[in-house]
Amino acid sequence: DTVSGGGGNDTLLGGAGADRLNGDDGNDLLQGGTGNDILNGGIGNDILDGGAGNDRLDGGAGDDAYLFGKGSGQDTIYYAYEARAGKVDTVKLSDLKASDITISRDAADLIIRINDTTDSMQVLNHFAGDAATGYQIDRIQFADGSFWDQSIIKLQVLKGSDADQSLTGYAGDDIIDAGAGDDAVSGGAGNDTLSGGSGLDTISGDEGDDNLNGGAGNDTLNGGTGDDILDGGAGNDLLNGGAGDDTYLFGKGSGQDSIYYANESRLGKLDTVKLLGLNPSDVTISRDGYDLILKVNGTTDSLRIYYHFMGDATSGYQIDRIQFADGSFWDQTFIKTEVLRSTDANQSLTGYETDDVINAGVGDDSISGSGGNDTLSGEAGDDTVSGGTGNDTLIGGSGADTLNGDDGDDLLQGGVGNDNLYGGNGNDVLDGGSGNDLLNGGNGDDTYLFGKGSGQDRVYYANETRADKLDTVKLIDLNAGDVSLSRDGYDLVIRVNGTTDSLRVVYHFMGDATAGYQIDHIQFADGSFWDQTAIKTQIMQGTAADETLSGTSADDTIDAGAGDDTVNGMAGSDTLSGGAGADTLNGNDGNDVLQGGADDDVLYGGDGSDVLDGGAGNDRLDGGAGDDIYIFCKGAGQDSIYYANETRAGKMDTVKLTDLNASDVSVTRDGMDLFIRVNGTTDSLRVIYHFLGDATAG
Repeated sequence: DTVSGGGGNDTLLGGAGADRLNGDDGNDLLQGGTGNDILNGGIGNDILDGGAGNDRLDGGAGDDAYLFGKGSGQDTIYYAYEARAGKVDTVKLSDLKASDITISRDAADLIIRINDTTDSMQVLNHFAGDAATGYQIDRIQFADGSFWDQSIIKLQVLKGSDADQSLTGYAGDDIIDAGAGDDAVSGGAGNDTLSGGSGLDTISGDEGDDNLNGGAGNDTLNGGTGDDILDGGAGNDLLNGGAGDDTYLFGKGSGQDSIYYANESRLGKLDTVKLLGLNPSDVTISRDGYDLILKVNGTTDSLRIYYHFMGDATSGYQIDRIQFADGSFWDQTFIKTEVLRSTDANQSLTGYETDDVINAGVGDDSISGSGGNDTLSGEAGDDTVSGGTGNDTLIGGSGADTLNGDDGDDLLQGGVGNDNLYGGNGNDVLDGGSGNDLLNGGNGDDTYLFGKGSGQDRVYYANETRADKLDTVKLIDLNAGDVSLSRDGYDLVIRVNGTTDSLRVVYHFMGDATAGYQIDHIQFADGSFWDQTAIKTQIMQGTAADETLSGTSADDTIDAGAGDDTVNGMAGSDTLSGGAGADTLNGNDGNDVLQGGADDDVLYGGDGSDVLDGGAGNDRLDGGAGDDIYIFCKGAGQDSIYYANETRAGKMDTVKLTDLNASDVSVTRDGMDLFIRVNGTTDSLRVIYHFLGDATAG
């Protein structure tokens, strides 16, 4: 039913069903009865009783009374607005006293619940404008005649309990203790004191100079604007002071807290970590990436300040001082120095954009210089040292260290141990020190220092294809007579005579020492040097040792000297001499001259029209492809042309008998072989498989 009173002081009864009662003008009594009813009081001092059911109530203008009690259901005072000063709207509770109800706040709404029932009344927008905009009810009256006015209502909804609550303060200075439960507490404007109690709480100070205490549990505290005090309490808490000069309280038992992305770039800001019951000797600070870590010695308690060191601790995330119980404090300058202090532990030390001096001490440390011209020393331990930008000096010390010059003209000194040195960009100087070191200068005109006691080092895949690059091996206290050069595959090997010290330049000879892996100068103590041409000449000079000598793509002349040597002509028309010893000569490409010398040698002509002379000894000869000439004479020994096969039509391979005429030799067939003997001697030349295919098989 729909019932309208019109003018006068009316009594409207809804009865059963979902009724709409409109009091209109006058001081009316509206009783909804059973069912979900809508009651509108209109103008006048009305009494609204929804009865049983979930009713919607609006007293309208005037000092209205809303009757509510057990069995009333879940009613709503629905945007009942009147901005008149002095209005008194009352919720009148039938047969109920203060201990029978619980009130709470849900956003801007007031909720009245009857304990141990499902009955409730929701006053929409009650707290809008701190319960002063006209939507509020002004008192809650109990059966014994007592009542709560607006000030008590506002305090009651801020009382904590064991339940999970959402508690929101007002424009004034509020005191809120949420108690147990996982609570959300907001202070609003004013200088508020907010306590989370036990549980996982989220506390927001909002505006004003607030005091936030998380209590037990892992809490989140946000100060908002103003000079706030944040104390996470026990548990692992997230803290953010927001704008203003904030103070973070921390001590033994505080847990593992974080000041989490608390950014304010205001010039002159002063955020402070205040340590309760702790003095400088009780804590240790360190740097982890951009973060500052404060640890309480002998405990697991720690405070991490995220992004503290971003922009060298000037970007707004930094705390500005650490204050101790004795009144002393560390300012930003001291903090930055303290985190670079060396210890015996394994440390990670990062410098700043200034010129830093960092000594890591004992331990396997990681050091990064960042910007500036830094001096970084790993000292003892297996350290990793990175210079960053700037012209840096990196010192590995003892241990197996890794040094990274990064950008700039850097000096890298490995020290004792097997070290890895990477110059990076710039004109760097690399000194592996003692030990077997890996060296890579990177881009730029780099210098590798090497001398007696340097060990067995390698310039390892140091590739730069820049046309005018000038990489130098600088030999300390050594002159040209103190070293020997050799080629091993594509590698250049520099040996210090009379020692086991050597420097191997990996891939030096790739592309005839033009592919970018080559060093370009070897410089001696007397100021003289070998350039690339001299280096190539040096590696083709034989010694009395057993050697492998390799030529270039040009026309090379190589004399291996004594020793059992391997000589490779490579490309070009080369002249290769084995000298004394059992040598192997490989002509490779080109029209080569191969001279075995004394002893039993093996000669391979390769491609091209080659001349092969085994010399004295029992030699094995193979001219390979091309029109080859085999030199043979008295004293040549018992040589073999060994499976020298080429099926090319028109080929012209020749045995040239020097100082011998036809009458001086005997020619016979032995199976498939041609056998040439020098009469009156034991000298012979056997051409294996000469007669295969009637001497046409190649």
